[in-house]
Amino acid sequence: MKDPAAALRAAAAPTLRAWMATHGGAVQSLLYRTIRVCEEPLRSYVYDSEGRRYGVQYVVVAAGLDGRVGVVPSHSPKDFSWTPGYPEGFQTRDLGTIEESQKIRTIARNLEPYRLLGRHMDATLGPPVVWPGPDGRLYVLGGNGRTLAFLRADDAHYAEYVKEGRTRWAACWPAREAPDGMRWLLVRVVAGLTQEQAIKLAAASQLSTSATEGRIGRALGIVRSLGLDAGKIPMPYWTHALASDDLEAFLAGGYRNEADAVTDKRRPHNQAFQRAILSQMDRAKATRYEGDDEQMVDLLTSVLLGLLPPEIRRGNLIDNPKVEDALIGAMPAILTTHGLAKRRDIRPEYDLYAVLPEAVNVFAELSRRKIPFARLKEAIDAERGSVGVPGVKRLSDASDLTLALAGAFYNASRRAAPAAVISEILTRYVEEAVKGGSPAQTGFLGGLGFGGPPPDEAAIAAEKLAALVPGFVLPSIRQSGGLLGARTNPRRR
Repeated sequence: MKDPAAALRAAAAPTLRAWMATHGGAVQSLLYRTIRVCEEPLRSYVYDSEGRRYGVQYVVVAAGLDGRVGVVPSHSPKDFSWTPGYPEGFQTRDLGTIEESQKIRTIARNLEPYRLLGRHMDATLGPPVVWPGPDGRLYVLGGNGRTLAFLRADDAHYAEYVKEGRTRWAACWPAREAPDGMRWLLVRVVAGLTQEQAIKLAAASQLSTSATEGRIGRALGIVRSLGLDAGKIPMPYWTHALASDDLEAFLAGGYRNEADAVTDKRRPHNQAFQRAILSQMDRAKATRYEGDDEQMVDLLTSVLLGLLPPEIRRGNLIDNPKVEDALIGAMPAILTTHGLAKRRDIRPEYDLYAVLPEAVNVFAELSRRKIPFARLKEAIDAERGSVGVPGVKRLSDASDLTLALAGAFYNASRRAAPAAVISEILTRYVEEAVKGGSPAQTGFLGGLGFGGPPPDEAAIAAEKLAALVPGFVLPSIRQSGGLLGARTNPRRR
């Protein structure tokens, strides 16, 4: 009887060689003159946190000290900025934060070669796990921090690494020195995966370290490990953070005391949201979620957070627990405005998802400069009369709706329960958006010429949100249907 493992090895054997042959062009040719394959495919494996097994090859490759050639980590070894062209989805943690970069610097100063040269079935330990990309580069899936520490380590630690490598991997370790500006690095190549499959491995390999991350970081890891395609998931109609006892109401479209007209409108969108998620999972895993309300709520919440714009997922602002709580409370309502706008149930000017990344940036700037609500108009007026500094965000460049949403985050982050505070504000905003009518309705009335020129819907949307934020002043200088200048919502007692 034929050995199934041997047949599998034989079938997969050309994978890495074919990739090397395909991408041996002038730009990357140095890599393929300096790569040393240490063993046949599928003699070794790695397992992710979901128990999936992947065949790997141990390979010694010349890695550029700049992180751009040979082996490509998510961040630059020099300044911890994101690496241009690094595939979206392979890494959600920003290693450029003070805390993360300090950890990497510490590992680099005390590099222990044996930790990077031993065989491991865990992708979070041992040599980095890399994926051969279609552009001819080896992208790090597991071990970005270890790779950066290795590239930052001093020459003495690297010399120890090479000495240990030649001892442990004598059959394949290069005898000569690495080319200038490069270092020999042992990696585990996992070939034969699509980019979507590689994202699953990257996410699942990071889940074991997610206990040190916040709730959003863990949620993003879960979504990526399941390999969910966000583009195939319709937006739900819900306006506050889901709790375990909310599942029945969520799928029914609302609570028993709400009007049927409201719940009937929400129900199909929420059920379609759940079905789209479960349909992308294998049946056994979907059944497990369906049989446990608490796990189902965790899954739905994780997907809601997984739909955060990439600009926010890659930032370090969510490291602040109160900001993270505010985002958790805000995302259902923000996604609801996005879904309603896409379905043309509300005017597009009310879509908060479109301004969310910039609103988070403005919120960060308000916090950094410690600008209270009462001085926001003064700060913006001062900017309007000054020359901008390249690369610096200007508050005066933000739209009114962006400022109002940033104000909502600013207000919530300073309260005892940020998620509940911003959820209440945005729930009422969604109600106002729905009352404002659809583009077809407002377009029809505007076409009849009632009330003079058509209203500035963007300004009205901003005014409505600003009016819901306690103590917030909208520093607008534009007129909108009779609404003028700075309007304040009195602070609650």
